[in-house]
Amino acid sequence: RAEGLDQFADDPSVKNRDYNVVYWIKPDEEIHTKVVEGFVTPEWNQANDFMLENLDDDSFLNVEVQRFNSLDDPGTSSGNVVVGRVKIPLPTVFNRREVRSFPLLRSDEKGCRLEGNILLSMRLKKIEPFRFYDDDDLIFNE
Repeated sequence: RAEGLDQFADDPSVKNRDYNVVYWIKPDEEIHTKVVEGFVTPEWNQANDFMLENLDDDSFLNVEVQRFNSLDDPGTSSGNVVVGRVKIPLPTVFNRREVRSFPLLRSDEKGCRLEGNILLSMRLKKIEPFRFYDDDDLIFNE
């Protein structure tokens, strides 16, 4: 859930309040939520898993909240506008669910400022590697 998006909601140039979230750890593995309508508090309630090869100090979840179909916004040909972004360090403790609110950074013609926040839940899980067996590894009890 996000709160406080488009705080200048009475701005006549913003005619649509459809939002989604794009998030990723690796830039080529972006995940997009569904587009939802919301005045200033849209909710997505979507869960996804990321597989990590290793967990190092440079592991972050990158999050962008986008507004859709804002054809009146200058400088966008698609009508999609990033209304906030945040870079979040991944959890470091296994199997503990962390629920936090993160401030969103907005950058537009008015400059950069904190505007709104997003509520996220994250949990780091350790998954045992899958083992493959060939016929020589099979043991039968007779």
